[in-house]
Amino acid sequence: MRLKGQVTTGMGEISQWMDKLKDFYHRKTGTLLFPGTLNLTLEQDFSAPDDALRLEGADYGGSVPILLIPCLFEGRQAFIVRTDKGEAG
Repeated sequence: MRLKGQVTTGMGEISQWMDKLKDFYHRKTGTLLFPGTLNLTLEQDFSAPDDALRLEGADYGGSVPILLIPCLFEGRQAFIVRTDKGEAG
């Protein structure tokens, strides 16, 4: 599946969480993630696959599970990082 969208401005808060949770992300993914995100508003609905890597809130002291979905971005290995609040799209 190829996702398309427009780059949007985020709230500027995720980099601190990416840094705080880097050890959790590293254990789940086997790689060190860049402490920030590229925010996109997608042109189509997107639902995470059933086999997405999942970091439970209890794993990191939070309340919302985080999904880590391997992907390619500009030919590089990357991850879609999103919360799993049970909503579609």
